[in-house]
Amino acid sequence: MIETDSPKSPETYVAAVLKMYIELPETPSRAGPNDRRAAMDLYDRCIAFPTVEAAMLLASLRRLGRPPDYPPLSSIRSLAYFKPTVEPELCTEMCF
Repeated sequence: MIETDSPKSPETYVAAVLKMYIELPETPSRAGPNDRRAAMDLYDRCIAFPTVEAAMLLASLRRLGRPPDYPPLSSIRSLAYFKPTVEPELCTEMCF
């Protein structure tokens, strides 16, 4: 579900990012300390939650849409996997 606004507090933002992360296929069932730090880094870089959400969905769909004859990918083990999909140069949102 795409949110229209970014959560305003760091705690709410991090919780929303981590919730989205663990609900995606091929991700761990719970987030670890490094995932929490990665989510906080996204907040500190002023990346709006809808941008993070869209990037995570895009990266997940790319993985799931691979041809079946390609070698299988390993499971996603960290929120950091999605960071390259969020390019700060492409984000037009202002800080919160």
